[in-house]
Amino acid sequence: MTEPRPPGRSFLDELKRRRVGRVAIGYAAAVFVVLQAADIIFPALGIPDGGFRALVIASLVGFPIAIALAWLFQWTPEGLRRTGSDDDGPVVAGLKRARGIVLGAVLVLLVAIAAMVVRPTGTTAGPLRTDVIAVVPFSTTGGGDPGMGEGLVDLLSRNLDEVEGLRLIDPRIVLHRWRQVSADGPVTRDVERDIAREVGAGSMLTGRVANLGGEVSVVAELRAIDGEVLAAAEVRGTNDDLLGLVDRLSVALLREIWQATTAAPVPELAEITTDDVDAMRLFLTGERRYRESAWPEALSAYAGAVEADPQFAFAYYRMARTLSWVGSGDGRQSTYTDLALALSTRLPERIRALAVADRLWLDGAREEAIDSLEALTERYPDDPEVRFRLADNRYHELYEGAGPLAPDIVEQTSAFEHVLELDPTFLPAVIHPLEVALRYGDVDRVDRYTGVIETASPGDSAAAAMVSAARALVTSSDDVEIVRATFEAIVAHSFDASGMARQVILAVRPAALRAGATLPASDQTRLIAWLRDQEDTATEASPEARALLVNLLSATGRLERAASEAGLASRGVALAARRDPVYAGYVDAEWLSGGELEPTALVAATGRIAEALWRRDAAALRAAIDAARTAETGETGAAWAALIAAGDAFLAVLSGDPGDGLDRVESALRTVRTGAGSFSEPLWFLWLDLSIDGDDRLARVVSILERPWSGAAAFEVRRLGALARALEANGRTAEAAAARDRFTAALAGADAGLPLYGVPTSVAFQMASKISDRVPVASTNAASAISSPRSPVVSTTSPPPPSRSGEP
Repeated sequence: MTEPRPPGRSFLDELKRRRVGRVAIGYAAAVFVVLQAADIIFPALGIPDGGFRALVIASLVGFPIAIALAWLFQWTPEGLRRTGSDDDGPVVAGLKRARGIVLGAVLVLLVAIAAMVVRPTGTTAGPLRTDVIAVVPFSTTGGGDPGMGEGLVDLLSRNLDEVEGLRLIDPRIVLHRWRQVSADGPVTRDVERDIAREVGAGSMLTGRVANLGGEVSVVAELRAIDGEVLAAAEVRGTNDDLLGLVDRLSVALLREIWQATTAAPVPELAEITTDDVDAMRLFLTGERRYRESAWPEALSAYAGAVEADPQFAFAYYRMARTLSWVGSGDGRQSTYTDLALALSTRLPERIRALAVADRLWLDGAREEAIDSLEALTERYPDDPEVRFRLADNRYHELYEGAGPLAPDIVEQTSAFEHVLELDPTFLPAVIHPLEVALRYGDVDRVDRYTGVIETASPGDSAAAAMVSAARALVTSSDDVEIVRATFEAIVAHSFDASGMARQVILAVRPAALRAGATLPASDQTRLIAWLRDQEDTATEASPEARALLVNLLSATGRLERAASEAGLASRGVALAARRDPVYAGYVDAEWLSGGELEPTALVAATGRIAEALWRRDAAALRAAIDAARTAETGETGAAWAALIAAGDAFLAVLSGDPGDGLDRVESALRTVRTGAGSFSEPLWFLWLDLSIDGDDRLARVVSILERPWSGAAAFEVRRLGALARALEANGRTAEAAAARDRFTAALAGADAGLPLYGVPTSVAFQMASKISDRVPVASTNAASAISSPRSPVVSTTSPPPPSRSGEP
């Protein structure tokens, strides 16, 4: 047992006797040596500074343990004995020689354990390069502008990027992660390192901005992920010399990084942006709004920037990009692109290359523009904006106008998905995928994309309302109340919606119209009555209500009412009310000229060719093609040539050569890329409709017709009829009957007397029976006017004008 302290001996004397003080001094000296060695070894081994912290903690924890052991035991020539015990044998005999080895082993074990315990999670594969830098927001003190901290992320990132091999992480990515973390509380130095590590940086640039009365001090530190300070600098200046401060700060940092004795390359922020402080601040505001897809606000900020500095090339470029989303159609996008290129020496190399690609695209050299963007993507594979521009151009060129031959939803959205992986806040990358997801009724994707919008635009109430409407519509498109609620959201937010909310409206509107047009006629009548009530309230949003009303009336064959309502609608809506029913085979081509607005030569020629094809009238088709070929309209180019080529191929089909003719139609239509409402839409649909009769094409046609139509609502109605025919030809009679019933119910509210070309006689009589329930028997001649695709009704006079159908 341990010898008790003899009476009269002080505690200090007992500590000396037991040599506790000597052990404490020795322990402290050993720890000091170990910590000094670790301070040198850990960075070399890539162990983060959390490992050093753990070693310090272990050393502190070990001190009382060492003191306790010194009190209880002592070293003797025979080994380790209990203090004051003469009878017991040594606790560890012969340890004298081995104690150095044991102590060294223990220290090595402590180092290894510390390194393992603090190994960071979620690190990127391979060593992180310190020349890949993430600039995190600076702190602000002394009453400075809080937004300046984030502003420096943009300024320093652009100032240092690509200077002598440095690569800066895109500020959008850093700021997104920063805002997520800062929402939970103050961001510590360790959290900053975690953010830098997560975005793939090997070092981070951080600091503070202090307002010292009339002077501003900017202090910055560049730290490696492991905590090592790579560079530090401080600059001072006046409040109106921000850009000069940033330039001087950048140079000071670069000098330290490279330990150069001569002046480091000067980034000169003014060379690529502006030397006007007000212009720069407005530009940074525009950048924030641009990332949020708040187009009008972004455009206003950029316009203020170029007003402050007419030589601000970067702002001109951003104005052009913003206008591409606003869709002004007034030539300003081209003007601002040219202004940016005229000042191209003031643009960063990446932005200059993007502006050149824009100019190629605007000039119609689409393949060359895509080639340029592909080369740029190889150089900047992790740049969200470069990736997005390539994805967007490919979408418009390859998918948007591909009609029924568009690839599956995965292929159409994969490039945009990659952009969102790089930058989840880059909302422009959500717009086209959301359109496609709504078009195909993909519930999971709609939920994902609307979730991205909610996360990135939490304060946009209009966008939130439209997102909610989109979710409800895609899950319950056959519920009239859900469709009405979607119409209500569109009308309520259409007048003042901008940015993301406006883009969601543009994506949801076609899906809502297709859903409404394929509801039973009684449900359509309820929607029509509700839309008419919105007009009667004379709200500011009533133009959108009228547009929805006219489109729904036109798509469901209520043409007399559509023509009446279209008189007060916009020019585009009024033209569509005349064009779409002709294209969809509801009525003869004369309907195109019935309004105050005359159709273009291309629309008129397409209408005559479509009517002849719906009636399967080879003679009328030949006459329409000859008229188009000899017309002196001034309209030339790919569209006009494709129309004539497709017409000739269709003529071969009606003349007894369906196989070769349909192949030629497909080939001709593939040469143009135009969206819904264009001349190609009815030709694509008629190509499908005629392909149903070919056994070798039937399986392909069925697979195409089973997914929703991508264009005008009238063709979604027509798709149900064509699907019924295709399924019946494929032996799927029960499914064919269900599709036929939906088609019949959808057109049961059509005006009596419409030709409705291409509808089988049996279906025509069902529809005529339903129409007769709503109008006097004497005026119900729909059954005799509706023709079979095998036996078209050819009349020397125009069909009787549509009569009022009687709905409210």
